[in-house]
Amino acid sequence: MERKSTGGMNVGTSSVLVAFVLLCLVTFAGLSYLSASSDYRLSRQTADKTSEYYNAGSEADRRLSELDDIFREMAQGTSEASYFSALEDRFSTDEVYSFRTDGADHNLSFTIPVNDRQNLSVEIKLLFPASAQSPSFDITSYCVTVNSSWQDEIRDEIDEHGLLY
Repeated sequence: MERKSTGGMNVGTSSVLVAFVLLCLVTFAGLSYLSASSDYRLSRQTADKTSEYYNAGSEADRRLSELDDIFREMAQGTSEASYFSALEDRFSTDEVYSFRTDGADHNLSFTIPVNDRQNLSVEIKLLFPASAQSPSFDITSYCVTVNSSWQDEIRDEIDEHGLLY
């Protein structure tokens, strides 16, 4: 008796194919989860850094507003020379502000911590406000400075999260 060949797939072959497809789906699901998790962490870190920067910027704006009030109050009824002399006396021993005279220019600078690795450094050139509408200072520098080296940052990240995270 002769057997007829149907030429189709055996039951075992289809089971192997289903197992392979299932393995591929699980692998892609795992990779998708890892990618989404990594993207979420990066987005969270970016949002935190942005929030820290804007908080420091708000503090700098508040300080600049306070300084503007101080400058305008000190300028009332004084000459330009006595105004800058009074400013130097007021800010030369201040721990928060750094007063510097560079020829005819008078500068005041301060830093605000953004986070444990960065500072917002602000430097202003002081002007004599001759009237209520004239400015009392010009902002000459408003930038983020790093207060640690990049090697320290990498070492801290490795200590916190491990080599691969």
